[in-house]
Amino acid sequence: MDNQKRVESLKRRYGRNVAPAKRRGPMGGPGHGRQHGKGGMPKNSRETIKRLLSYLNGYKLHMGLAFFCVIVNTVATLTGSYMLRPIINKYIAPMDGSRGSVGGLAASLVFMAAIYFIGVVANYAQSRVMLTVAQNALQKIRDELFTKMQKLPVRFYDTNNNGDLMSRFTNDVDTVGQMLSSTLVQLFSGALSIVGTLALMIYTNIWLTLVTVFMIPLMMKAGGYVAGKSQKYFSAQQTSLGAVNGYIEETISGQKVVKVFCHEDIAEEEFEILNEDLRDNMIKAQFFGGMMGPVMSNLSQLNYTLTAAIGGLLCVLRI
Repeated sequence: MDNQKRVESLKRRYGRNVAPAKRRGPMGGPGHGRQHGKGGMPKNSRETIKRLLSYLNGYKLHMGLAFFCVIVNTVATLTGSYMLRPIINKYIAPMDGSRGSVGGLAASLVFMAAIYFIGVVANYAQSRVMLTVAQNALQKIRDELFTKMQKLPVRFYDTNNNGDLMSRFTNDVDTVGQMLSSTLVQLFSGALSIVGTLALMIYTNIWLTLVTVFMIPLMMKAGGYVAGKSQKYFSAQQTSLGAVNGYIEETISGQKVVKVFCHEDIAEEEFEILNEDLRDNMIKAQFFGGMMGPVMSNLSQLNYTLTAAIGGLLCVLRI
């Protein structure tokens, strides 16, 4: 318990989620502090997202092209998937009992390959365009951050951790770039795929659609639980990372003072405490972050098993 209290004390002293209190550096000198919202979240998330999206205003044509490529890729994927049914029923195992057609099968497979190729090209184009847009937006964000820092008063640097500020220029800005380059497109692509897939499923077989729809709440519940845990530990990981960066920055910049006052052992001990805390939080964050794929994959396999079993039963019963 005493060690945990010491960890929290060091994180409050050198991390980003700290109360606005005066702190002391590794040699008893002036420290740094930062006010932050609850859980590290901005006070107004909607306005923050709006402001981030404003950096994309100059790239509306590029964004339109990227979303058009997403639509093409989604349509190509759904079309290619649906083509399996008529190919099997018409050329491989005709329902009227006649022999299949090798020529018709070959032509259909070539056509399907062409459709999938169009989807691959569209996906590549979308990724390339969004990567360019995101990097241009990041360049603008970094320029504005650096310009803003030149105009801030000295008091700001006296009450904020230099390591934390450096972490915002690197880790946090890279996270924003990932959101701009992939998350926005993935949200749009996911929504479009859900709508298109649901429409195609209803058109194909309403009973199998009901089986899949029944599994959706279970998958969402499991995914929400894992995402909640993952978000909690990723937030703790960023806090610990900011504390480690802050401690390293202050210790290195004051290394001469550390040497003069024979503070090496204490500095090593405190850094080891912060480093172990960062390791533990990173393990938990990466574990829960990596769990999302297997959990959703296993639930998808369960959904596939139920769909295949009920579909086979419907075929036997000629429903």
